[in-house]
Amino acid sequence: PRGPLSANIGPLHDELGRVPGAINVFTDVSARRAAELAHREAERERRAAAALLEGSLDALSKHIAILDGQGVILRVNAAWRRFAEENGYGERTFGVGSNYLDACAPHSAGDSDCAVDARKAARGIRAVIAGESPSFMMEYPCHSPTERRWFTMRVNRFGEGDGVRVVVSHEDVTERSEAEDARAHTAARLRIERGGGYGISARACQGDPLHQLEQASRLEVVEARRAVGTHVH
Repeated sequence: PRGPLSANIGPLHDELGRVPGAINVFTDVSARRAAELAHREAERERRAAAALLEGSLDALSKHIAILDGQGVILRVNAAWRRFAEENGYGERTFGVGSNYLDACAPHSAGDSDCAVDARKAARGIRAVIAGESPSFMMEYPCHSPTERRWFTMRVNRFGEGDGVRVVVSHEDVTERSEAEDARAHTAARLRIERGGGYGISARACQGDPLHQLEQASRLEVVEARRAVGTHVH
């Protein structure tokens, strides 16, 4: 069956330069038309896949950024953008096009908890990008002037070579963290009560987190018992 044709019409000249007629040249363009249709279909599927990916990312509550093999942010989701807006981030790109690892650098100097966390995060992301580790996870505080917050960062990799991509997600775990702290304080208070007073702290040393927690919990027990007139041994 005849496929699509391309017509090219031009004048037909005789020996005297007159134009007694025209010449029509027809070219079969089936292959070219099929290639164009395939390209349009592939582009349509690519856009549909991109829309599905963006919609799926935006439906998640985690703050997500997708990085390339150099650490440059390629895409962020709606939760990331909302968090940025709520916390005064002024760039309308929400970090897209900037380097995530470079963003960690200004916070990594010194020995503060923030600096230690920034260095740890950067090392973890680099290890995943390089394929030295399949994934990375850390929990860190991210307090605002009005509230105390904790997040879990997870880093996972997909793709190979120049197509390496890294997904960095941040999940608010404040509720879980506070619940764990509350259980720890309750357990410490119970240990103190069952231990018969300050005898339980004989093994403690200055700066021991468990000792500090137990001491703080005992003070809470002391205050509570004073309120109801109970003597503390």
